Amino acid sequence: MIPRNKKTSYTSVPESLTQQLKETFSDNTSADEKTSAAAEEAKTTKEEIQNTNPVKAVLNREEISFETQKKDIIEENKSLSKKQDRNGQINICIPPEIKTEWKVLFASCNVNMTQGITFAIEHLKQEIANGDVMLTIGGVIPKRK
Repeated sequence: MIPRNKKTSYTSVPESLTQQLKETFSDNTSADEKTSAAAEEAKTTKEEIQNTNPVKAVLNREEISFETQKKDIIEENKSLSKKQDRNGQINICIPPEIKTEWKVLFASCNVNMTQGITFAIEHLKQEIANGDVMLTIGGVIPKRK
């Protein structure tokens, strides 16, 4: 049994955490207000469009829809995590022994893992294009000449 003086109550929240929560939720509220303000602006713009020339109205509607799509895309991009935002990233699973072998090989040639793997794949592509080897599910098979 834990003595009463050793027990800690987790119901009290530190002041810094309380402040951080307030700031976080107030930012979300302001973002919601911004979204509603943008929606109201779009409504007033639509009303203005209806009162103008029909050709201009169609063009303005397209511009507005394009702008809203652009804003949506920007918001989606901001919401991506840093890992998802990396272009060209490939994750592979290999046994630790093979990874160590590759690291030693590439380090002895003064290249990093990314460069070494890229060079190896480019070399394999070149050999396949030249007709020197075949790449199959069983591995890389040299062609007989």
